[in-house]
Amino acid sequence: SSDLYIEQQLDKSTSPNEFIQYGDHQCPKSITELSSKQHVQDQSLCPWYNVMNYDPDRYPSNLIEARCKCKTCTGVDAGSGAGCQPIYYNLPVLRRSNNCLPNGQYIYKKGWQKITVGCTCSMASSVQEY
Repeated sequence: SSDLYIEQQLDKSTSPNEFIQYGDHQCPKSITELSSKQHVQDQSLCPWYNVMNYDPDRYPSNLIEARCKCKTCTGVDAGSGAGCQPIYYNLPVLRRSNNCLPNGQYIYKKGWQKITVGCTCSMASSVQEY
């Protein structure tokens, strides 16, 4: 079943709630490597790979998130101050509370989950989190 697959993959992860969904972790050595790639996440100056974030007390329990492959922008002078920064998005979710209804059903409350949806090349001094 898919739940068993998720549990097996969680055991292989560096984080208890994530496993690799798509892509490798390797930061490209040159900008020429980017042009031969097929997916936009691999063509970016700050490429990323995706992970599955799993939380059984959240609906949806599985969310795909991006992780930056590089600290500095590919093909940009390292001394320029430009670096790879995550792009965040606040996603509405439902969170299971500790309370149950008399019939045993869980009660869920509206909430927000900040997820990373990609990575971008930006000047470190101008990065702001929203």
